[in-house]
Formats: sequence, C-alpha cells, structure tokens
Amino acid sequence: MTPKEAQRRPFRDTRRHSFLSYFLLTANRQPLTASLLMFLSVAIDAPLRRTFDYRCPASIDPQRIHPGTRIWVPFGRRRVVGVLLDYREQSDVPAAKLKPAIGPVDFEPTFDAPLLHLLRWSADYYRHPIGEVFAAALPGALRDGALLQEEEFLWRLTAIGRDEGASKISARAKKQLEVLAFLKERDSASLDELMSAVKMSREVLRQMADRGLIEQFSRPITPSDTLPTSNSHLVLNEHQREAVERVRATLGSFASHLLYGVTGSGKTEVYLHLIDEVLRRGEQALVLVPEIGLTPQLLKRFQSRFNARIAVMHSGLNESDRLSAWRSARGTWCCSKGAGSACWITAWSAGSTNRSSQAKARRSRGA
Repeated sequence: MTPKEAQRRPFRDTRRHSFLSYFLLTANRQPLTASLLMFLSVAIDAPLRRTFDYRCPASIDPQRIHPGTRIWVPFGRRRVVGVLLDYREQSDVPAAKLKPAIGPVDFEPTFDAPLLHLLRWSADYYRHPIGEVFAAALPGALRDGALLQEEEFLWRLTAIGRDEGASKISARAKKQLEVLAFLKERDSASLDELMSAVKMSREVLRQMADRGLIEQFSRPITPSDTLPTSNSHLVLNEHQREAVERVRATLGSFASHLLYGVTGSGKTEVYLHLIDEVLRRGEQALVLVPEIGLTPQLLKRFQSRFNARIAVMHSGLNESDRLSAWRSARGTWCCSKGAGSACWITAWSAGSTNRSSQAKARRSRGA
C-alpha cells in the first residue's frame, strides 16, 4: 500500500475487539515456509496509521529473523529503524515498486510475542499510528539503531602486530613497545586496562592502529549466571506470613492478589519476601511505583536487601540510563522498578510476583 492509498482508505474501527480475541487471532497464525516469504510488513515511526511493505533481502533469513525484530529499511532518502511485524506472501503494492529492506539491526526480537501483540492491539484499539506506538515503547537509542545487548570495546594485536610488531616499532617508541608486550600476554584488553598498565595517551593506540599493529573490536557483555542473594529479612508477623504463603502457592501460574493494609502496616516487606522467592527461582520481578518521587527511597531499600542488578525505568532518565535499564532487564536475575513506562520492558523470565506488584501500583494510583 502506498502513502496516498493509505490516506484514501477509510480507517476501520476495530475497538470492539478485545485484546484477548486479537491476541488469539494473531498468535494462532501458522508460520509460512521460506519459499513463500517474499515481503516484509514493517512498522516505522511515522504519523500514518499503516505499515510499510518491503521486499525480503537475502540478509534476512525467515528462520532466524522473527517478528518483533528491528530492521534497517530505506524510507524516502533516509535509512531508518523499523519493527518487523510479519512476513507476507503478497503485497498491495507491485513488487517492482517496493524497495528491499537493508538488513536486521539485531538477530533477536526486540519485542517478544506477547508484547508484540499487545502493542499491535494498542495501536488498533486507540487508533494511533502503529509505528509511533512501537517507537514510544523503546528508548531513544534503540529507535536510532543501538544494539540490544550491551557491548564492551577491547583492543587486541593483529596478526602483523603479533608476528612482526617488535621489528616494526622503533626502540625509542617505548610506550608502543609496552602496549605490544602487554597485549602479547593476553588475548585482549580494555582501554582502561591499557591506560592503567602503560600510563599512556590514546594517541599511542591510534598510531599503532594506523600502522595495522592493533585493532579495536566489540563483544557482548555476558551477564553473570550466579543466582542473586538477599540480606537478612525482618521477622514477619502472623498476617504477613499468611499473605506470603498464599501468594507463594500461586507462583509459576497467573494469579492476582489484593494485599490490604494501612500505611506502615508492613505491605512492602511482604513484597520483598515474595520478590526474594522469585529471584531464587531464577526469574525476574517487576515493581511498578506510583510516583517517580518514591523511586529513590525504594531503590535504596531494594539495594540494601538484594545482591542483584536493579534496573530503574521512568520518564526522568536520560537516554543513556534508559538504554542501560532496558538492557539490564533483558539480562539475568534482575529486579526492575519504575513508573508506568516500565511495563514495556521486555523481561526474559518474569516471575509471578510482578503481577501483584503491578496491582499494588495501580491501587496506589487510585488511593
């Protein structure tokens, strides 16, 4: 469909469909075979209530690149990031008029299947441009093409540097010789490690890189597989123990719970016990906070309680911190805290406690 055709076509009001029916209709689609996958349906951050079709290039393998993955596409005279929504056998636009997509940004979906369906339903229900809905659910850096997984940049010797480096470096270039000796003792080193060991300027590395003796490369940072631990717990009273046991019995399945108590009655300690249980199961917890102003004091309490990474997401963060929080939540053994926008974080293994925490936040908003 071209932009002009999209403007002439009346918008179909589908708000009468519930999210559940929409999810079931889309989730039960049968996967197409590779021979039939010719076109890509892509959501692009543009004020149009439509998706854009592209030809599927050789760089996109339908068996590896799944819906929800970000891909690079040409859009006018620009190259932009879009979200792959579906593979199609046919397009309303003649194939000769369609441009090929450029390639994937990542090889893993940015949005998992449930979140992908929720965002598509939200755009349909609220009659909002689908590309803007997906863009609003992403940190700005991911909208611009930053990688999902955090990377670290390291330096290493090239083949020339390892075999011929000593003969190519002058005896007067002592700092370069020190860098050469340091990197020969290990496979790679970060800039901080080199600066600390050699006491040099970055110009030394630039000169060696220009001569082909060393090179910089990046690699994903692998999260630790060590299960988190928690510090000492407060002793629960009878009512708190009863609440913890009733919620604990439903972990591993969907359930909602209403924990009633006045301010200072110990509700937060109940949640801390349950989050500890979820983390010990190797899952994650999401805590929704009703106001940004409450985040610092709760963060200190969580940090003093859990020896685990805690990702914080709210509208007051800068883009760098938002990207870091998003990446942390996709890692392992994470406890995520935030305002309403935190519900768009894709957690790799969310436990049941996050549902009760969300209910707590919703009740607090209405209080």
